[in-house]
Amino acid sequence: MRRLITTIAVFATLTFPAAAEDEQQKKEQPNRSTKTKNTRDDLPEGAARFNGMLVGRIVKKDVEKGTFIVNVDAVPRVWRNSKAENPKSLISKNIEVDGVFGKFLDVLLLVKVGETLEFEARHDDGDRLTFPGELLRKVAPVKPGDYPELPKAFRGFQGFVVGKIVRKDADLMELIVQVDKVKNVSEKNRAKKPSSIVGEQAMLAGFWRRKEAYHGLKVGDSIECALQHVQIRSDHLTVGEFRKVAESKGVKKDAE
Repeated sequence: MRRLITTIAVFATLTFPAAAEDEQQKKEQPNRSTKTKNTRDDLPEGAARFNGMLVGRIVKKDVEKGTFIVNVDAVPRVWRNSKAENPKSLISKNIEVDGVFGKFLDVLLLVKVGETLEFEARHDDGDRLTFPGELLRKVAPVKPGDYPELPKAFRGFQGFVVGKIVRKDADLMELIVQVDKVKNVSEKNRAKKPSSIVGEQAMLAGFWRRKEAYHGLKVGDSIECALQHVQIRSDHLTVGEFRKVAESKGVKKDAE
């Protein structure tokens, strides 16, 4: 009996760390749907008249028809003219997209079932979305933190913030910034609690008018920028003026 108890104790000692490691790995995995069907779902009522960007995994495609079905992982951007009441109701749904044409058919041809696409889409009618021809590209599988969500109390913000660049997408001219401080708040601000963004990450877009200055930014830089949350149902912020800043003995100075 003693020998049996000793054996069980040793076995437990050997397996518990492995179990803990497996549990940690599960926490780090993207929270994805386990559905395996390749048919489309009905379009959620809250997504009617959607217009914006989606990210998801291909479950079926027809290159000849220019259509595909994608299981939606994220809704990174919602355009100002979108009328959808709840764009995020698309997440985890199998959504059919049609209207792929021209050079984008090459992307559809090469992408494999299970791989991830980022693309623009809009809803006109029925249970399908339409690809308007602006962006369709293969991207890495979605991981937690890739598309940060704005705090509810920060939505409608307008003012200046200071933060550090943690990720840069030069193709889309976007930044993910870790916000350190809300420098000031505009009179037009609608956010109930602007400070709720401090310590959080946010997606910044709208650098097209200052491309040269944008391309001069790099991960790790601190920037000060004017931000406006235009579309209340979107998680991206539109940038106005901005400048790179540097810290020296606790004092921030222009880096230019």
